[in-house]
Amino acid sequence: MKQTMNEVFWLRSIACLTVVLLHAISSTILAASPDPESSTAMGLRSLQLLMMYGTPMFVFISEFLIAYRYRDGVRKGFFRKRVKFILLPYIIMGLFYAWVYQHNHGLDSVLSKWGEHVFFGAYHGYFILIIFQFYILHMLLDRFLRKANMKAVLLAALIINIAYLAFFNFNEPEAYDLLPVVWTRLTILPFFGWLFYFVAGYYAGRHFDAFKRFIASTRKWHLPLYIGAALLVLNLYWTEALVDISSKRFDMIFLTMAVMALIVSFASRMKDIPAWLVTVSQYSFGIYLLHPFFQHTLSLHAKDWIKTDNIFLLVSIFFLAGVVLPIIVTYMLNRIPYGHYIVGKVGIGTKKKRTDETTQRTNKAA
Repeated sequence: MKQTMNEVFWLRSIACLTVVLLHAISSTILAASPDPESSTAMGLRSLQLLMMYGTPMFVFISEFLIAYRYRDGVRKGFFRKRVKFILLPYIIMGLFYAWVYQHNHGLDSVLSKWGEHVFFGAYHGYFILIIFQFYILHMLLDRFLRKANMKAVLLAALIINIAYLAFFNFNEPEAYDLLPVVWTRLTILPFFGWLFYFVAGYYAGRHFDAFKRFIASTRKWHLPLYIGAALLVLNLYWTEALVDISSKRFDMIFLTMAVMALIVSFASRMKDIPAWLVTVSQYSFGIYLLHPFFQHTLSLHAKDWIKTDNIFLLVSIFFLAGVVLPIIVTYMLNRIPYGHYIVGKVGIGTKKKRTDETTQRTNKAA
């Protein structure tokens, strides 16, 4: 099996930390209750909007790794392994969050909420339902994508993705006699809303060397493209043309790809990865699943436990709680039997990678 690239550690870690930070801001807004019309609240919401690339980035990374590792097709047990270590934690954590939010309303309410979580992705774990769609699509479309014209497929995926999201961005459910909850699920779950990230991840992973050369050759354009994409997102928000603070906006495609290019460009020039960044990458799935619980619990008791209205301090506290505590819990659960079925397995680090590379060099020398 091919090895994980340094760029992936950077992409995964930054995407993970971004998701935690934007939720830390949500917890801060809940705890501090700033005037919704104030410049502080507006600034926080705008900052959140610029960090909504986190979930789309995970879709890109997921397909990127599969396309890179399984260039000759996925192996036997591919799906079973992901059901055990990704889908099962999604189901278990869906029950956990159903209990967290509904235990005061009785068992029936908990079970009902659990069903919503698991089958409709009605909690932050919805990302798992999206990537499982792409696992299936990868197996179905791999041969076609290998032979198809890459530029044509990328353009078609971009048009479909933009058109799908724009339809939901600029229309209301009432016009189609749909309940808001149905409208929301249609926006979030179907793969059409994430198709470009999947296709881009596929070709970037399958043609990784060419992808790196493309990133290097276009380096001077990455920052201007990011600034342009960020201004587009903020302008649509500030003018109230598109008021949702969400990753399911059509303009988020451009922002996500610009951030991805900046990260890959930077990471490809770095020889070493900071140890803390590797740790975040290794525990990213556990962090993703657990951080809302700790931030939610802390926000409920913020006025009693945290005696401050300082926005920066509050964001920092919620952010650290959302990173450090999930890492501790994930580590502990992975030390006990079957614990990894609850929050997923701890990922590989650079030490294993270097050991594998050393072994390969030794075998070649022999």
